[in-house]
Amino acid sequence: MKKIDAHLHVAQIVAGYCRRGELRAIGGGKAAWGNGEEFDLFPQNGDYGEMNFTVEKALALMDRNGVERAVLMQGSMYGFQNRYHSELLEKYPDWFCPTCTVDPYMADAVPTMAYFFEKKGFRAAKFEVSSGGGLMGCEAGLFLQKTGHEVTVVEMLDRVANEAFGMYREALVWEMEKNHMTMLPKTKCLEITPNSVKIENADGVQELEADTVLYALGMKSVDYSALKEAAGDAQVYVIGDAIHPGKVDQCTRTGYIAALKVGASDESIRFIQE
Repeated sequence: MKKIDAHLHVAQIVAGYCRRGELRAIGGGKAAWGNGEEFDLFPQNGDYGEMNFTVEKALALMDRNGVERAVLMQGSMYGFQNRYHSELLEKYPDWFCPTCTVDPYMADAVPTMAYFFEKKGFRAAKFEVSSGGGLMGCEAGLFLQKTGHEVTVVEMLDRVANEAFGMYREALVWEMEKNHMTMLPKTKCLEITPNSVKIENADGVQELEADTVLYALGMKSVDYSALKEAAGDAQVYVIGDAIHPGKVDQCTRTGYIAALKVGASDESIRFIQE
């Protein structure tokens, strides 16, 4: 049976950008965010580099685990790898299907994508524009505003889409303002009634008339100890918001990691990054 890795990242140079600022490799398998936070990025077991993870290292791992082909993905965390992927497309056409990527909000996104597909021979692309949280209500609200609704965004924090990073947040808020959406930062939602929303801010308690309410609030974890006890000796994996309230990428990753561990050998588990 052929094995194909449908989601593999390689990084010739780590130069990412996210809600905590820029990301750079600092040696010893570690990386640091712009805010000073450091973490282990590349396991130092001989299978990865100290500053990067090249395709040659990936090929060695693929060969050891019987993986014949892989789709090379991209993301803002490691930094765009378009030039590297273009080289790999020519060098290893039988092993890899590299993706290209652009920021959809950049001025020349369409002609740049055309160049990648028509001139460089890419056959797949990956788009990733959101990072962190605070976005779902804004983006869904923007869609509703564009389809004829009058939308008001109620946000308890000092600004809407607070955890979105850099250019994406600026473009999102600009688009919201251009479409005349009402934004109420520093405002608490007190109650949702059948035809209104009660809010409180510096102007006091108010009531906003509403025929539709888009619920995009945080979650609260529940006590799962009784469920684990009822499972007895069975292995139980706790995932998502059951661990602690998180963003969609964090919550889905815990489920993904749990799925990898189910039935995996001890040898395989050591390669899984939490």
